[in-house]
Amino acid sequence: MTKLDIKAAVEATPMQGEYDDAPIEDLQELVDNMSDQLRSAKQALRERRLMGVGAAVTARREADEALAEELSKLGYLPTREFPSLSMMKLHAATGMRNSAIRYLHNLV
Repeated sequence: MTKLDIKAAVEATPMQGEYDDAPIEDLQELVDNMSDQLRSAKQALRERRLMGVGAAVTARREADEALAEELSKLGYLPTREFPSLSMMKLHAATGMRNSAIRYLHNLV
């Protein structure tokens, strides 16, 4: 079957669903429950995708602190603090939205 055959078969089939005879209140409750499930799934997905980035930001901060400590032991006084990833740098490097970046900054 080609895509055109499938499209024609779908268009020829009348829309008959399992919800045709359901009361409006039941449908609204079902939609609300599904919306909650979708929201939870999206949050879990976002957390999993950003888990590695959060770990990288934490590792970078720890490496910066360790480097500053070693340099101070050697007698070098840093003229400025080692920069951590700012929101703009993180956005430029990853293309993430600001809301996701703020979420990461709250994690670490």
